[in-house]
Amino acid sequence: MNLLVSYIVLYIFQLAYGNENEDRKILSISRRRFEGTIDYQAKHDHRIRELEQKFRIHELEQDTRILELEQIFRKREMEQDTRIRELEQIFRKCELEQDTRIRELEQKFRIHEMEQDTRILELEQIFRKREMEQDTRIRELELNIRNHKLDQADRIRKLEHAIQIQSKQIGDITEDCTFGKKDNLIVNNAFVHSDMNTTISKTADRIDEEANSKELKHVHIKRHGKKDNMERMSDRKRLLLRRHQTLIFDDVQINLGSAFSRNSGLFSAPGHGIYVFSWTVVADEYGFVYTEIVINSTPYGSILTNSQDVRDFHTVTGIVVADVNKGDEIYIRTNPNYPIKGRIVSDSSLRTSFSGWKIADI
Repeated sequence: MNLLVSYIVLYIFQLAYGNENEDRKILSISRRRFEGTIDYQAKHDHRIRELEQKFRIHELEQDTRILELEQIFRKREMEQDTRIRELEQIFRKCELEQDTRIRELEQKFRIHEMEQDTRILELEQIFRKREMEQDTRIRELELNIRNHKLDQADRIRKLEHAIQIQSKQIGDITEDCTFGKKDNLIVNNAFVHSDMNTTISKTADRIDEEANSKELKHVHIKRHGKKDNMERMSDRKRLLLRRHQTLIFDDVQINLGSAFSRNSGLFSAPGHGIYVFSWTVVADEYGFVYTEIVINSTPYGSILTNSQDVRDFHTVTGIVVADVNKGDEIYIRTNPNYPIKGRIVSDSSLRTSFSGWKIADI
């Protein structure tokens, strides 16, 4: 604009003070310059308009981009809010699950603690029971030791007595043998020892077994016409017993239906009914035996045969009446709770026996 004003002023000045040619020349130059200026101004204005248009387009693009970014931001913000709400729901849900799990674990812990307390109480009861059983067992063992000492003392006295009897018998047998050659004397079941000074070096149990096996009692020396007692002694049986031992009667006289087993000593009832059972036990000298009749492992009756205080045989018979089912097992055994001393005896005159019969059907 300043350049245009300058040209106009110069042109007016030339018109006022210059000649016509120069004026024309100046006017021509001015016109060219003015036209160039106008062209430049037009180009400049056109460039400005283009730049303004580009600016407006760029501004529109920026506004559009800004709107898009704002939409993306609002969308992202909404997505983030939704995600936050989802995470909050998940957190609350997880928190509830954790609280539920904690309560379950606390409940399980209390249950486990109660179970442990119950188990501890049971173990304490078992321990007290075991302790009582051990105390009872110790008392039983102490009682057994005392009884064993008493048995040993009795056995020693018995062995001493047997040795005295043996010495007397040997003297009697020697004397009878001396006179037997003249009087045709028969000596049965007697054992003559020529050396009376032999040292006895065996144990007490071994001596007791030999004394009983060789019938170290009254040796019966009979003349012609008195051999019945000798035959009775020859078939005599002695059985050494222990606690809770089943008696097996191997000499079976009557066994209808084969209900009695001579191998096991068990009688199996062939049918349901009322039965009578009887058993007889003969105790050896200085001995005692507790026996009982058992039906299916349950004691039903018991007896005591006692020869402890006398040098003689004692016989006791027990009898029971029982309601027995088919297949029930009945047998005789020694009492499992009481000690036993000595042996039981059985021969033709002192018979240890077991019998039973059915008196009524049911």
